[in-house]
Amino acid sequence: MDLIPRRNGKQCPKNTVFREGLGTCSCEDHCGWDVCRLVKAPNECISETFGEWQWDRIKNGWVAQVVLGSSAILRTMPNETIIHHFAINYLLTSV
Repeated sequence: MDLIPRRNGKQCPKNTVFREGLGTCSCEDHCGWDVCRLVKAPNECISETFGEWQWDRIKNGWVAQVVLGSSAILRTMPNETIIHHFAINYLLTSV
């Protein structure tokens, strides 16, 4: 399931760059929200996403993942993103 933070309107946190086509942000070379190949993924890169870095064995790198259930998500995410994450949360808890 894809819980990678997404940005609409190219609005990325400070010190990150929007990645066209992916809808995610990049912190530096070899480190974006969709995969970060640095030994230690930088937390300041995802500080405004209410997410955390999780190791992905398939991608062999760190992947930013939105933490479900965070009430802070409601205050900062665009409406379509909120609906998407509530739908995912519902699916995960109703199984």
